[in-house]
Amino acid sequence: MSWAQEIKNLVADIKVSHKDRTAKINEIKRDVKDFLKKSETSRIADFKVMMENVTERVGKIRKRVRRVLGEYAAERKEAASYWAGLSKKASSE
Repeated sequence: MSWAQEIKNLVADIKVSHKDRTAKINEIKRDVKDFLKKSETSRIADFKVMMENVTERVGKIRKRVRRVLGEYAAERKEAASYWAGLSKKASSE
């Protein structure tokens, strides 16, 4: 076989190999697109559940903070009354 024929055969093999690789790459691209599409649906559902949990926890934290601030305000008012009473006693003595 001549070297020219060997080169032609080699080029033909490369073309076939290139077509095979291109087909495989296109198949992988389709699979990845399908996977991402399915994953997006799942991700959105998971995100909604997570946000519901976060919203619930934030609500509980807000209620607790309101309660603590209310208790603090009541204690501060009580302390202010106590100190005011002490200063009245001190000024009357």
